[in-house]
Amino acid sequence: MVGLSDSTSSSLEPAFRRLDPKEQNGIFFCLSLSAFVEHCIGHDFVPIMEATLKRPCVGVQRRKAVSELATAMLACCNFSNDQAFVDLFGCDPELLRGIAEMLVLADSDEPRKVLDKPSYARDQSKARIQAVTAALRILGVSDKGLVEKLNGTEFAEKWKEFSTNLIPGVLTGMKGMAQSSMIDATLRRITFLSPWAKSVLQEYINRIKTDVSRSDNAK
Repeated sequence: MVGLSDSTSSSLEPAFRRLDPKEQNGIFFCLSLSAFVEHCIGHDFVPIMEATLKRPCVGVQRRKAVSELATAMLACCNFSNDQAFVDLFGCDPELLRGIAEMLVLADSDEPRKVLDKPSYARDQSKARIQAVTAALRILGVSDKGLVEKLNGTEFAEKWKEFSTNLIPGVLTGMKGMAQSSMIDATLRRITFLSPWAKSVLQEYINRIKTDVSRSDNAK
């Protein structure tokens, strides 16, 4: 269970530096993925909702809607599950998916939801419908006709395209970066993370240490 700790901020950087390169790659990937998804949801998807509703989404409501849509997108996007992925990160892709989801929630307007994150479908269409319904509820809209309208327009096509290409795009970006550059970028981002997001990463590092310890003891 993720929790806050006074020592998290001071211990996270040295803990990250002690990880092996694959584990460092995983943290960089999760930070990049969560930030990119939130940006794209706010820039590309929320404006479609605003045009459909004929009113702006602002403030706390916008933050919550972006969080729901981004979490759903991460739940249904196509993660690779091949040797190339393992070679780069050394772990189960689903673990990284979960970390990225929690990072989105950790920086949402209601970070405590990271303790009880919503369960969105892996199917692209189902996840989209769930997310649109949740986002409209947050915005105070209960009109089922608007849900159907959003799911039958540009929003649905963009969702399908984005969820299919998201992970390959992020991985392509990583392949062009030197390990030292990823480390430097991660350390810069850690400085600006919320306490909840830092705790998510600390929990992930703790899990890595536990798994390594179990593996060593089993030898």
